[in-house]
Amino acid sequence: FAVVGDVQGKGASGAWREAATWLASRQPAFWVAVGDLVDMGQDRAQWDAFLADGKSLMEQSPIRAVVGNHDLYRDGKPEGKKFISEYPSILFDLFPQPAPMADEPFDGWYSFTNSNALVIVLNAYAYPPPGHALASDPRAYEEQSRARQMVWAREQLAQSKATHTFLVLHPPVYSSGAHGVAGDQPYERAVSELADEFKVAAVFSGHVHAFEVSKPLRAGAVVEGGAG
Repeated sequence: FAVVGDVQGKGASGAWREAATWLASRQPAFWVAVGDLVDMGQDRAQWDAFLADGKSLMEQSPIRAVVGNHDLYRDGKPEGKKFISEYPSILFDLFPQPAPMADEPFDGWYSFTNSNALVIVLNAYAYPPPGHALASDPRAYEEQSRARQMVWAREQLAQSKATHTFLVLHPPVYSSGAHGVAGDQPYERAVSELADEFKVAAVFSGHVHAFEVSKPLRAGAVVEGGAG
């Protein structure tokens, strides 16, 4: 399978078209777009350009989309802000997935299996849908959703018989990039502890616009000899 970082397109992109064409030639079973597919998620024209330039890949292999912070944004003018976050309805409409819990609407987190692999997609930027009780407090909604996701993901991993398991989310757990984190914040720590507990093969993320691969880690430390 393939993992695609932040395309974050603002319109037609020759670089994205070239990358998509190359990836299509590799014929992946599926591909995961790890968030920030466009620059302004509330701008349908940007999505149209993303789809048009990635057509060769999308015709070849199914996409599994991850919610990134830019996928919630609209232009902040005339309010005077750079970006304003809103429920990512365009992304959800374009790339629908079944809700992980029958009694809850889709919230951007889900899992799927392919061959002998289980992939768990997390949404670090859950945003309340219009009319929700926490519509006026998106930060509280995000925190509650993150907590529910950890419980659900642990259940998914505990029940899994897959040979290989992967976690995917937009922000990294560890990074030396521009948005560098050291795995010591509550959410990052929860994700890394989950990966440790169930010996997840790899955690894929985007956000920092840099290519980084860590040495094998357990409990925040390098595993000697590269053991899993």
